Amino acid sequence: MSDYLPEKTVLDILHRLPIKTLVKCTSVCKAWNSLIKSPTFIYTHLDQTISSDNDDDTHFFLLRLRQWHLAGPWFLLNQYFLGFEYEDEYGFDLLKELEFPLGQRCCNRFYFIVGCCNGLVCVTDNHNIHLAKNFILWNPIIRKAIVVPEYSSTLSATYGFVGFGFDSRNNDFKLLRFVQRGHVKKKHRNVPVEVQVYSLNSNSWKNITHIASNYGLLPEYEPQYGHSFVNGAINFFASYDRNQKYSLYSNHMVLVLGFNLSEEIFYEIPLPEGLNHHPLCLTNPIPATLLKYGESSIAVLNADQDYIDLYIMEEYGIASSWTKVSLNNLLNWVPEGRGQVPRVLGFRKNGEILLEMDGDLLNRKGKYCLTSCEIESEELTVFNIEDVGRNSFYDSFVESLVLLDKGGNGDHGAMLDFGF
Repeated sequence: MSDYLPEKTVLDILHRLPIKTLVKCTSVCKAWNSLIKSPTFIYTHLDQTISSDNDDDTHFFLLRLRQWHLAGPWFLLNQYFLGFEYEDEYGFDLLKELEFPLGQRCCNRFYFIVGCCNGLVCVTDNHNIHLAKNFILWNPIIRKAIVVPEYSSTLSATYGFVGFGFDSRNNDFKLLRFVQRGHVKKKHRNVPVEVQVYSLNSNSWKNITHIASNYGLLPEYEPQYGHSFVNGAINFFASYDRNQKYSLYSNHMVLVLGFNLSEEIFYEIPLPEGLNHHPLCLTNPIPATLLKYGESSIAVLNADQDYIDLYIMEEYGIASSWTKVSLNNLLNWVPEGRGQVPRVLGFRKNGEILLEMDGDLLNRKGKYCLTSCEIESEELTVFNIEDVGRNSFYDSFVESLVLLDKGGNGDHGAMLDFGF
């Protein structure tokens, strides 16, 4: 590999290089090209990047802003930004805008982020997840994307959920598709479901309905896409009736269902007392939200026009660790009969909550704006980001080489390689 340095030393140096430099290094020689594009190198570099990020006081994040432009031909502008977040400060910086693989201007087409994990962003173009067939896995740093093959379905579904995450045991990215036909009501005592898993390594879907047939979805729960991949599992709201299957609202249990991506098994996580026996997402005009709390647990935001309650699971999977925090002071920003309860995008690295709020109520330009709320004091910080559209997306982000080894041999379908 080198006439002057031992191979181990060269390898150690390469593992410490940034992504853009490594991509350029693939052109140095065939040996380096083969090495850097090998799965072993890609995931060793990813592990080192994650470890370095955890030790640092600054962290990358991905922010998606979306807005309609009405001048001239109508089109929807999808903007994706990579930024730095500072753990000991209130603000964050938008470093650069990322190039979306299908272009920014999308006439009458909405793109939704299914999830973001270890440098890959999964997007789809259909808000009705039970109808969505087009999924794209996108690495914005190396400017490469892959089109996921369509799944084969035998169920005419009416509701659905899709989550995205990483199988660390097999170094594999996976999609979980959970759909059902009919509603969880008396007239639909046996609501049929269909559950499938996509694997990037095999570039294929497989059916696992047999291990999830006793569970059902909460149809009115929004969003239909997962934003709570933690501890190697995709988490989402589900229902389960231990007596008659999930047939009657009065009988079914509401819970968090976890799907371990390495073992490909489901497990139940009880909700806080008071939320687990009534359909919290079905009776409130504002659906409950399941969120990722830090990098290792979850939280539930349950809100109405009269209250905003946050439940944090301090220890993932331990029912007794749920802690309730009232955020009712946020309602002071929503005059009665006017405006919307702030939408929670997620938790920042410093523990604050990132919110999407009605900008008109804050005397800020644009229909919506981004704010940060300190949980204990409920103090708001408004960020100077203009023209924030509704349904923004926020999550932590790690740069990686994932997808660099894909393409060129036809084994991973259509590739969207838009230059480096």
